[in-house]
Amino acid sequence: MKWFERLLWPREAISNIEADVAFLRLQSSVTNSKLDDLKERMIQMAANFDQLDADLNTLAAGYVAQQAIIKTQADALASADADKAAAVAAAIVADDAIDQAAVDAADAIATAVLNPPPAG
Repeated sequence: MKWFERLLWPREAISNIEADVAFLRLQSSVTNSKLDDLKERMIQMAANFDQLDADLNTLAAGYVAQQAIIKTQADALASADADKAAAVAAAIVADDAIDQAAVDAADAIATAVLNPPPAG
């Protein structure tokens, strides 16, 4: 190595260091930009999570309300079925009473025909 080459080396080293510093500044800027983007996406994800949580709570409340409606309808149907069964039983009892009255009337007619009152 010649003596003047030794004088150039520090200048090249300084130039390389300056280039490295410029590159590191650029990388830092890019990294900060990416971090800012990531931060914004995280904020948006948190907002989306809050919206999803609200939607799920609304869905759960709707499910509970729907189950209450279904239970009320099932109770009403059970009550209607019981009322219907009671009405059918009452109709059967009434029909049996009418049938018995018809049988009693037929017996009375048959008895009257077979045993006429004495002529008098």
